[in-house]
Amino acid sequence: MKMLYLYIGGGLAHSSVQSKLEAKISRFNSSGIETKGLFLSYAVDKRTRVDEYIDLLPLKRVANKYFTAVHQRKANAQAVSYIIEQVQADYDVIYFRYPGASAHLIPILKKYGHKMLFEHNSKELEELKLHGKSIPFGLRPSTFIPWLQDKKWRIAHEARYARPMLNAMHMGLAVTNDMADYEIERSGGSYNCIGNSNGVDVQKVPLRKAPKYDGKELRMIFMRGANTNAPYHGVDRLLHGLKNYTGPLKLTLYLVGAKFDQEKEWLAKNGISDEVEFTGKLTGDDLSALFDTCHVSFGSLGLHRIKMWEGSVLKVNESLARGIPVVVAHKDMELFYNKEFEPYHLLCPADESAIDLSQVGALAERVYADPAHPEKIRSLALRIVDYSVKIKRAAEIIKKEFGFS
Repeated sequence: MKMLYLYIGGGLAHSSVQSKLEAKISRFNSSGIETKGLFLSYAVDKRTRVDEYIDLLPLKRVANKYFTAVHQRKANAQAVSYIIEQVQADYDVIYFRYPGASAHLIPILKKYGHKMLFEHNSKELEELKLHGKSIPFGLRPSTFIPWLQDKKWRIAHEARYARPMLNAMHMGLAVTNDMADYEIERSGGSYNCIGNSNGVDVQKVPLRKAPKYDGKELRMIFMRGANTNAPYHGVDRLLHGLKNYTGPLKLTLYLVGAKFDQEKEWLAKNGISDEVEFTGKLTGDDLSALFDTCHVSFGSLGLHRIKMWEGSVLKVNESLARGIPVVVAHKDMELFYNKEFEPYHLLCPADESAIDLSQVGALAERVYADPAHPEKIRSLALRIVDYSVKIKRAAEIIKKEFGFS
């Protein structure tokens, strides 16, 4: 059985998404499905090899167009359609990371969707609606047009064209059961979508050296994207928790990734600037060194804002692989459905309340009473969260659904 993994994105620089996809494709190959990856990318001007399984193909940037982003999405859809037409005969299955709804993809999906599946990583329309709520100040073209084409235009197209795209596909895989139900509902009930949660390559994530916890100081880490502060991250809930906290602990929050002036201004206004450190983007040994100093890691705290009640979040899985307790505000697919993780996490309400940091301190006190907790958490991650488990199940589903089992 031969499968193509198609993704609009990727590049030559490190990113958490691309690392995840590289690991998934490698594990598909070791799970009995011969898999190649084609990532369409702006980062190259000719076909470029990433590793033994993945090539980057160039995407041409649209220039000198009014509503450039709209024309770019059309050009991307046309490029994908051309590639599918050229390579589809070489593969039994085309695995396509959901690219967003587009009228320009429907013809090629209707033609070859019988041998294709979508991978879903969010409730796409709900996420777009959340980002589209903000209205730019004034009606200047420099602010209004990007808002119109990047938010409102995409919302309208997602609402209109997702259903025929989904119904053209053989099946879908979503990272939560809740998300699978959402995609089935969006299709009108006929889309065959199955939940299979995210994993992480545990062996590639270093086991941390846990610091001492003396009940006087609590150091916390929150990882977010290098360029985004998405509302579903829920960082604001954590900052309000810092503002409200009156307990004895000395608190320090390390925000890894993007830095935003409005957050710094808010912290200064509320007199808690000393409690938050913006590290910028960290990877590799630098990120591991920070984890070695921290007591607790946070997952996403605002998934309810995109109507997600279950989650399978990469930073949660990575934290478990490192052996650190985690705080979440959703029914995490690993933590909630595997009771062995219960001692090592805190579930906060899925609402707009500030995070209660006294409860986070209680989590740390409980977990750090056992010096062997990093090894125990990691052992669970190897057995429950590792890609060897997740991709094996995905491969079994794909073989069955496409008639290769």
